[in-house]
Amino acid sequence: MTAGGYIKVAIVMGVVCIAVVFWLVFRLLQLPTEPRATVALQPVSPRAGGSGGSGATATAAPTSTPSSVITAEAKQYPNVHVSPGLSSRTVGVFNQGSQAEVVGRTADSVWLEIRYPQPQAPNGVGWVFADLVSLSSPIANVPVVASP
Repeated sequence: MTAGGYIKVAIVMGVVCIAVVFWLVFRLLQLPTEPRATVALQPVSPRAGGSGGSGATATAAPTSTPSSVITAEAKQYPNVHVSPGLSSRTVGVFNQGSQAEVVGRTADSVWLEIRYPQPQAPNGVGWVFADLVSLSSPIANVPVVASP
């Protein structure tokens, strides 16, 4: 093979390598355009005056004001985890615009524990990243809870 032949082969191999690298980077950085598994949660509204005739069983959540329920509304599609932290197992996706009752928060206020009544969520609760939800009350009103 002549020197010109080697150069042509090297150029072709270089172009192929660049194409493969771009493809890999694109695949690794590509964000999902829609959630993997979605669950629509029902809006939570504060109960007025104690017992209601709805037949639903309410679980008392420790809040700074016992009669108020703090809710979180998803701004995007945050994953719901079994415990605070990105490395913990994901049990679902909190749909954008959905609301859920907030049970507690981490001491650094980075993660919120919400009611997540799905079979894959232990004890019917899950954890979402606080920056991806809007709260109905200041985060200081959410009690700090121990992580599982």
